[in-house]
Amino acid sequence: MNRKAAFAGWAALMAFAAVATFYPGADAWFLWDRPALGCGELWRLWTGHFVHFSATHLAGDAVAFALLVSALRAAGDQPAWVLGVGAPALSLSLLTADGSLTAYGGLSGVNALFTARLARQWINQPGPSRALGWALLTLAVGKFTLDLSGLPPIHLPLASALVTPCQPSHWLGLLWGCLLPTGSGRNHLPSAERRPLAGELVGDAEVEQTARRGDHDPQDALWAAGLERARAVREGEH
Repeated sequence: MNRKAAFAGWAALMAFAAVATFYPGADAWFLWDRPALGCGELWRLWTGHFVHFSATHLAGDAVAFALLVSALRAAGDQPAWVLGVGAPALSLSLLTADGSLTAYGGLSGVNALFTARLARQWINQPGPSRALGWALLTLAVGKFTLDLSGLPPIHLPLASALVTPCQPSHWLGLLWGCLLPTGSGRNHLPSAERRPLAGELVGDAEVEQTARRGDHDPQDALWAAGLERARAVREGEH
């Protein structure tokens, strides 16, 4: 997926979050709601994460979400896959982790999942990225631990109910971020030294086409560089 298509997709998700948050009555259809889930309204396993309880709540979660998506893509991961699998896994976990929880909304749990996922990606890379990954994971665990230490909760009005931060969603997000397999999507990109083997099959035209394309991502550029190197080696042999 090129950058323009990816940007359009993530922008559409943020637009949906705005509609689910501000359009009157939308939360009744999209909020994570235990009785509704029990009645088979399974779309809430995904949509519940995009319903927020105030403009400030949405803005903070959306900024963190956008930064984490960008960082995951830069690390070679596929955040769309992570969201598609991780969001319902997190929602289902909440059903059993907190039996008193009747309604839930917000991207903070997904952001925690993305944070752990990004930390894992960095830890799996050599060099300074590994230390950065451990630092990110430690920071997240420290922050959520402080949240459990008796800090004053934030109460937000939703109809006649009071909404408080859902601490289990943060810890479950971290857990799923650590458990989801990292072999899916485009992560663990092969190096430029290995990709030229594919270039031998597609030929020089593919090298030139990829190099000219203006919307390619860094992985395409890396592949193109590897293919160029393979062509140079092949010409040298002749």
